[in-house]
Amino acid sequence: MPLHANKPKEITPGFPTKDEARTALHRYLTGRTFGINTCPNQTVAEYLASWLAAKKLRLKPTTWVRYRDYVHHDLIPHLGAIRLDDLAHEHILAFVQT
Repeated sequence: MPLHANKPKEITPGFPTKDEARTALHRYLTGRTFGINTCPNQTVAEYLASWLAAKKLRLKPTTWVRYRDYVHHDLIPHLGAIRLDDLAHEHILAFVQT
C-alpha cells in the first residue's frame, strides 16, 4: 500500500477560470481604492454590519444611532439577504420605490 493512500484529498480554493480570477482581483483592487474591502459572497447585511462597526468610533453617537437604525430597520430587511456580488440597480430601485 502506498504511503499517500490515506492522505486526504487536498482542496484548493480558487476560481474556475483565469478570467474570473482576474475579474475578482480587479473588483478587490478597485474596492480597496475606495476603502471597501469585501468578499463578493458576503451579503449586504454582513457588509453593513462591518461598515457600522467601523463607523462607530468615527461618528458622533447620535449620528451613529441614526445610521444603525436606518441600516437595521430599512436596509437590512429589504436588501440584507442579497449577495454583494449580485446587488444590482434593480434592487436599489425597488427599495427606494417602496
